Amino acid sequence: LAAAAHAAKLALMLGAALLPDYDSSANHSEARSTWNGVWDSVFYVDIATDGYQYEQQYAFLPLLPALLRWLGPYTSGMLWAGLFLSYICAVSSAVLLWTLSLAITHNPQVSAAAALLFMLNPASVFHVAVYTEGLFSMLTLLGLCLLYAWHPGSPQVNTSALATPAPSPVGCVRLWVAALCFMLSASTRSNGIINAGFLVHAAAQSVLLAWGQQSQGSTRSRWQAICRQLQWGASQT
Repeated sequence: LAAAAHAAKLALMLGAALLPDYDSSANHSEARSTWNGVWDSVFYVDIATDGYQYEQQYAFLPLLPALLRWLGPYTSGMLWAGLFLSYICAVSSAVLLWTLSLAITHNPQVSAAAALLFMLNPASVFHVAVYTEGLFSMLTLLGLCLLYAWHPGSPQVNTSALATPAPSPVGCVRLWVAALCFMLSASTRSNGIINAGFLVHAAAQSVLLAWGQQSQGSTRSRWQAICRQLQWGASQT
């Protein structure tokens, strides 16, 4: 369903090329005279092609241009690489949102409704354009699924996945990968830095659980357990 919904958006965008633009001033560079090369897409394609050359380009973070440059040789140019990448990210985001919602609510109907609203709202058209919304959403939701939905050692979703007071090696890898996803999201959009708050939450919850599990021990053992969790949580953040 997600693949079909986003494919329909791409078809509508292609059909819009048959209509005259009310303002063509945003068309230039490789994106000139193409049906999706306007506004921010122009800057991302320019950066992917020639690097950062002008001061105004510094507002656009480097992950999406880097991926466009990497995918460009395998497609018909940077613009088509961006459309392919955005489409894959948009479909993946819908699936990840459904997975995360199911893990938190345990309600398939609510999860399906959340995914449908995410896919069908009018603003989601930016998820399939050469913009950062699709990539950012996928990275953020992937990190959240690693924290909240995919419990190590179990195929079932588990809302207590974050509650690991003494993380196993598998759990540590899971959290490091989540931190990597959030780091990449911050390399896509500047507001991705806020995603570090989820790792702070993980560390805080681990501290509270460590304190509770050491309730029968001495005060020294409690503080030792808390310090270990703080050190581990700080490294993740």
